[in-house]
Amino acid sequence: MNRTRKVFRIIVLVMAAIMVATFLFGALYPLVVSASSPENTSVASVQSFLQTSDNAALQTLALVYMGASPNEETIDALNQSMTNKIDYADTLTLSRMILNAAAAGYDVQTVKDTSLPQQLMDAKAPQQMSTLELIFALLALNCQDFEIDSTAVASYKDTLLSQQNADGSFSIAGQSEDTVYLTSMAICALSHYMEDAVLQSISNAFGYCQSVLTAQGAFSSAETSQSRSISALLLAKKCLNTTVSAAEQIDTSLLRQSLESFQLADGSFCASKGGQGDIESTEYAAMAMFTAYAADSPFNLRGIAPTKTVQLLSNKGSLLYYGALFIGVMVIIYVCLVVVGKIGKSTQKRKEGPQS
Repeated sequence: MNRTRKVFRIIVLVMAAIMVATFLFGALYPLVVSASSPENTSVASVQSFLQTSDNAALQTLALVYMGASPNEETIDALNQSMTNKIDYADTLTLSRMILNAAAAGYDVQTVKDTSLPQQLMDAKAPQQMSTLELIFALLALNCQDFEIDSTAVASYKDTLLSQQNADGSFSIAGQSEDTVYLTSMAICALSHYMEDAVLQSISNAFGYCQSVLTAQGAFSSAETSQSRSISALLLAKKCLNTTVSAAEQIDTSLLRQSLESFQLADGSFCASKGGQGDIESTEYAAMAMFTAYAADSPFNLRGIAPTKTVQLLSNKGSLLYYGALFIGVMVIIYVCLVVVGKIGKSTQKRKEGPQS
């Protein structure tokens, strides 16, 4: 019996050591990678700011594109959004949710037996969407190869093209603000297509952005956030799948230098010079300036694997589950060893025969 107990203790210690080592590796590896991967302190400070900020529009997408993992609170908020807001009719929120979730490695076509891309298409017809809604709907619907009607998706593209202004810009009806931002993001959304009409639209859009770009790397148009608009134009150039002469005329180095002047000491980016850092400006700047991701476009999320945070923290019950499973296995092993020991002892007694 003593030998059985010793064997059992050894098995328990070995299995416990394996589980502890596996957990520590899984928990610490992302931290080590994220700490060592930034090429400079500027990148590290941006990651830190994004990781410690409240969940925002494109936070997860920006972090994954930079090669970092979102924190537990961000993933929890994303989980809650996906599971609690499946029927949420805000198409802009739903589009951003798809981009963030796909970036984190979730299968957005099987959320509570619901396809979020299909839910987006069912929520509102493209003709009823604003320019910004159309842009993000296209980005979301084309970020991966979803099982959806490609002809229906193309109607979003056609509707967006119909909203382009004569000068090449895109804007919200009745408003003159943020034309560079909207135009640049429209280029990102349209760059998925290689049709002649689309390429001409993209060329005209770049022509407009060039026309309002100043020698200082800012814009003469009314922009809510100068840094966000600069970032969006840099993203537009990243998203191109082909050469567009109008895009080549825009000085990328000038835009990058201008954008760097908006970064604050804590890693965040401000909307305008002298302002405070904000999450939205920082999200766009992160995607425009820094990347550890193979794809040029942060909106091309094909082949994305679940982030370490999603694997380890998205389901808090998993630790309890495996802990209970471990205890159950130990109990079963213990019972088996006890039974085997008793059988062996009984067999030994029978062999020895009755004591005289």
